Amino acid sequence: MYTPCYVSYLEDDKVTKSPIRLFHGIADDWVPIGPCREYVDRLHKAGADVSLAEYPDAVHAYDNPALTQPVKLPQAQTARHCRMREVAGGDIVNAATGKRFDYSDPCIEKGTQVVYNAAAHQATVKAVKEFLATALAQR
Repeated sequence: MYTPCYVSYLEDDKVTKSPIRLFHGIADDWVPIGPCREYVDRLHKAGADVSLAEYPDAVHAYDNPALTQPVKLPQAQTARHCRMREVAGGDIVNAATGKRFDYSDPCIEKGTQVVYNAAAHQATVKAVKEFLATALAQR
């Protein structure tokens, strides 16, 4: 759920045959959906069983029914405009600058929000239940 796909890891397209399911709000301003679309495309090209469910108007934490009103988090750090990659030795660098990444990187921004989205939450629960029923029936 709302996976941070903005880090490319070495050989991250070499996954098992196990299915991968991602669920993400299109309006998420904390963890952007764009990098997940790109990652899913890379995984598809590598032959992985992967899918990305996208929910319009859903932001981060859309599955938390306790968040009935939008909560603005003006000091929350977000890497929404960062692209990072793993380099040899396991370090994570800013993909644009090649410099080692940390949360003082210029790409880091502040300000995001969270709020419940009943339609997205219900669709996610339904999709997970259907997936599990199908997967378990095949065993």
